[in-house]
Amino acid sequence: MVGCLAVLFLLMVYVNREMPPPAGLATPAFSRRTRRYCNTDGLVREGREGGVVGYNLIGVTVTVRHGDRSAIHGIPGVGMDPVYNCSKVGEDDSPWPQGLRVVSETTGAAIERPTSSQVLSGKMCAAGQLTYLGFTQLKNLGKYMKQAYASHPVVFNTSSMYIRSTDYTRTMLSSAGFLSNFVEDGAQLEVRVHEKEENEFMHGVGLRSSSAGAFGFSSTTGEKVILGGCARAVALSKAQKAAFRKTAHVRQELAALFGVQAADKDITDLGDAIHAGACHELPLPCGQGGCLTAATAADILRSADKFYCDRFTGSAGGKTAAKLAMYPFLRSISDGLQFIADNQTAT
Repeated sequence: MVGCLAVLFLLMVYVNREMPPPAGLATPAFSRRTRRYCNTDGLVREGREGGVVGYNLIGVTVTVRHGDRSAIHGIPGVGMDPVYNCSKVGEDDSPWPQGLRVVSETTGAAIERPTSSQVLSGKMCAAGQLTYLGFTQLKNLGKYMKQAYASHPVVFNTSSMYIRSTDYTRTMLSSAGFLSNFVEDGAQLEVRVHEKEENEFMHGVGLRSSSAGAFGFSSTTGEKVILGGCARAVALSKAQKAAFRKTAHVRQELAALFGVQAADKDITDLGDAIHAGACHELPLPCGQGGCLTAATAADILRSADKFYCDRFTGSAGGKTAAKLAMYPFLRSISDGLQFIADNQTAT
């Protein structure tokens, strides 16, 4: 007897060649994984791509983050804003696919959304915008997925695709890059979004941040905090966040280089300002007291990783908060897969 298999894939983009690290981070301390991420060629085929003996693949759920983006946060006391090139994103050789439209998840009506990354001046990206590299990452990922599942045509049947995105330009453009491979033959696809951010649970229903409305590289207002509908998850997340402390030497160097305001910034805001430049050969930030050292930059990135690990697995409340906050999203995925398994269709 042959069974049926509906599968959830959590995808990362893997590549097989490296770019040089950005200026100032040419050290072993800078993550090799991050340098590899900056490439768009040579996706490595991993796993059996639906080939499980004794089963027929009838459905797949793909969850993937947006591609490479410009920084959302700036560092107070830095002399100048970073320059990210947003040329070609949504124009030239990477157009918004003709068969793709954005619709309201609530009403089903078509809604107008930007079809290119927002810029500050010329082709300089505004804060949190998809770069050309990011668009290419998702375009190549979609191409890879289409080829990898060519023997399972039911999986990416455009007539039965359900596509959701958060209501951010970078995520909708990432969807467009991924889906451009599936609308080449005149197919029509819809990207569904919640127009009210508080109704979208893909980021969880606990304590979360929003960069909606961020435009310039503000050193103080890059994101705002949203309190989700699960009060217990919010409280536990706050407790976990309060348990985190920057190391003394990081605070001291930040204060000496950029001032006290920079030393008081959240570690993840600092990490964003540094890490987002990894694929763009941007130098480490400089202030009146000098430039950030590679060693401290690496410490900030490691600390930001630790913060996020604790946010989802921490003993001070993070682990329980994550279970509560992400339950609605994960339940919606499992319900969808169960529907496919029960009905033998991905409609």
